[in-house]
Amino acid sequence: MMFSNVCFASQILENTTVEVESEVNQPDINDLTIYSDCILMIEKETGDILYEKNAYEKMYPASTTKILSAIIVLESCDLNEIATVSSTALNAVPATYTTSNIQVRRKATR
Repeated sequence: MMFSNVCFASQILENTTVEVESEVNQPDINDLTIYSDCILMIEKETGDILYEKNAYEKMYPASTTKILSAIIVLESCDLNEIATVSSTALNAVPATYTTSNIQVRRKATR
């Protein structure tokens, strides 16, 4: 049995032998177009570095921080709760950071 798409292979019953075309499992990294300033691609099982571009340069976390903030909120907060912005919280944000024009006493919901 031959499949050209990995998602199909993952849906096959146990104890079934499946051959998957090598192009699907092992794309040619040289054919990738990387738009990011830095990247580190690691093979999950072995930890081998498959590709890197400026992987060890100091970079600002940008969206990674936003994703982590969202995870913390989802794990720690009741999403039905209404949060009121305090002046203490707003003033704690450094002047060089963005606050999305949040105003004191603004009520925020999900």
